[in-house]
Amino acid sequence: MSQLRAALVIAGTDLRRRLRNRSFLVQGVVGPIVLATIISLAFGGVHNDIEATIGLVDADGSPASAGFVEALVGADTGDLRFVEVDSPEEARRRVDRDLGAAVVVPEGFAASLRGERPLDVEVLSDPDAPISAEVARAVATGFADRAAAARLAALTAAEVGDRVPGDDVLAAIDLPLEVTTTGTGGDVSPAAYFGPSMGLLFLFLSMGNVARDLLAEKRVQLLDRLRAGPVRDGTLVAGRGLSVVAVGVTSLCVIWAVTTVALGAHWGPPLGVVAVILAASLAVAGIAGLVAAVARTDQSADVLASMIGFAFAMVGGAFIPLGSMPEGLQRLALLTPIGQALRALADLSAGSGEVGAVVPQIAALLAWAVVAGGAAAWALPRRVGAG
Repeated sequence: MSQLRAALVIAGTDLRRRLRNRSFLVQGVVGPIVLATIISLAFGGVHNDIEATIGLVDADGSPASAGFVEALVGADTGDLRFVEVDSPEEARRRVDRDLGAAVVVPEGFAASLRGERPLDVEVLSDPDAPISAEVARAVATGFADRAAAARLAALTAAEVGDRVPGDDVLAAIDLPLEVTTTGTGGDVSPAAYFGPSMGLLFLFLSMGNVARDLLAEKRVQLLDRLRAGPVRDGTLVAGRGLSVVAVGVTSLCVIWAVTTVALGAHWGPPLGVVAVILAASLAVAGIAGLVAAVARTDQSADVLASMIGFAFAMVGGAFIPLGSMPEGLQRLALLTPIGQALRALADLSAGSGEVGAVVPQIAALLAWAVVAGGAAAWALPRRVGAG
């Protein structure tokens, strides 16, 4: 028997055993789908559109501030609305009720541009509406940049001895001031995000099964009997790895099918989704082998697999969509295999690209598989008592 055929036989036997085990259905299919459904209903939707109402206060009454308010109130920005508010006091009251945030151009703002200390544009925000606050700050910054250009013109004129331009002239200085909302090309449905995230979480939590099986087979001397035949240690490791990959691909594909039919999830182009699922399963197999090489007992294997699984899930965005995380945590999430897989699947689901667009994430997952799998291939035969 060739070593390749022996590895396939080992993988097939292990896979059939797992599929007959009810725990596989619970861990690999039922559990992820139930959790994905609950979390998806709790989130209600993951959208790229910004829905907010921003108040604009022109306490200055200058041509510059009037033009600023008029341009934004009349702008077509979809679900992002700008409304004029009469006073800063009214804006403060309304921010607590129907406004997400407000931008206030203070009295004397235009006149202050001729001095050394121009006044600041004020942003009033609601702590419960962080997105509205960020939009308001971006709008205020754009107007401040335009005002800075006007101030520079006034200071330059004064420096060279020319007449300082009037407010109407300064207001006519035009810098691009435009507010647009853009997305990634479509909406990512909750089921399309939390389906794979919960599937990956359960896959990582099941990594302890590999260590438990190997330790049990070592106790009953099954591994010794296999080595007595024409089966090398590397073949044993390869067979186990192929089994883990098959379990991962099967589990995620079933979750994909169920969430698509039952929850209306759109994971993206099938070729791209299959490529990401395969790469993620290979990464899980490599890390599972490393866990098996390190674990000394069944209990330590379960603890280590749980620690790694939950750490990757929490940092990688399995419970909170990556786009809702702070920028620093988003970068940290991409250091985990779950983060890379979810970023790729989210891009595919949103329609922002085909397979070529997620090649960097697939390459990162394969790197996890190669590094962790290589370490496992070296350490695992020594762990299970190979000579």
